[in-house]
Amino acid sequence: SGSDDKTLKIWDIKTEKCKYTLTKHTMPLTSLIWDQPSKYIITGSEDSSIILWSLEGNTETLRFHKKPVRGLTKIEDGLFSISDDKSLIKVSLQKLSAESSFELLSSPFCIAPYFYGLSPYYLVSGMRNGNVAIIDYRTDDGVAAEWAAHSNLVTTVQLSPDSRKICSGSADSLIRFWDTRNLTKCYQQHYTFKRVLCSYMDGYKLLTSSLTSSKISLWDWQYGSLVQHFEGFGTGVQMMKCNIDTLVVGSLDYSVSLWKAKSKQAESSKRRRLKETTQN
Repeated sequence: SGSDDKTLKIWDIKTEKCKYTLTKHTMPLTSLIWDQPSKYIITGSEDSSIILWSLEGNTETLRFHKKPVRGLTKIEDGLFSISDDKSLIKVSLQKLSAESSFELLSSPFCIAPYFYGLSPYYLVSGMRNGNVAIIDYRTDDGVAAEWAAHSNLVTTVQLSPDSRKICSGSADSLIRFWDTRNLTKCYQQHYTFKRVLCSYMDGYKLLTSSLTSSKISLWDWQYGSLVQHFEGFGTGVQMMKCNIDTLVVGSLDYSVSLWKAKSKQAESSKRRRLKETTQN
């Protein structure tokens, strides 16, 4: 888990305790990827750096951006990073160097892979100006399509498993669903009354969270409709990851917690808050 306290923490799920606290970033962490093939934990930070932490204890610090890193995502062997300096950079994890760089018209805030058919050459990004953009990183200008999606910064974007729908959440408190065959037309939207913080997509399950709320919402991709609210999470869920029947949640109340589903429909869950130790 990464935090505004500038640290990266490694947790033991069995003991539910923190094993290591890693301190190399000088400003809050903004993004985190655990890349199994390369055996790196990859973090981005407001200090404008990307750090690759190996499980053997070595680190590599990459500095390609001039302003805070806002998002990281990985497609095949390429790492993509976005920044407040309006750049999108593709990084080779084998050479640990920048392969290509794109200058965008506005500052990107979030990013996710976008598979158009079977093509792995696209990304979808949410912008500070409220736009959502589809980026073809093989071209010089990068942007394949861009449209006005929200009236405030886009905080999260997700692509449906069949690549036909995009969900965007924003600081304007709206969650909107878009059909990739007609990107300028929103086919469903919901007002959450609070800033949308994050979303997570696992198969056909789409989860979202909002500021000051302890709820996580489950959505139906096909109709863009709300299926169910789940209660009792930490206030302001910032991060969600799912592993089979366990949901890992990081919140603004400084907690990281594990939720175990008692049924396949996740009708009820049991919260276990991870406990921190002093080991470094």
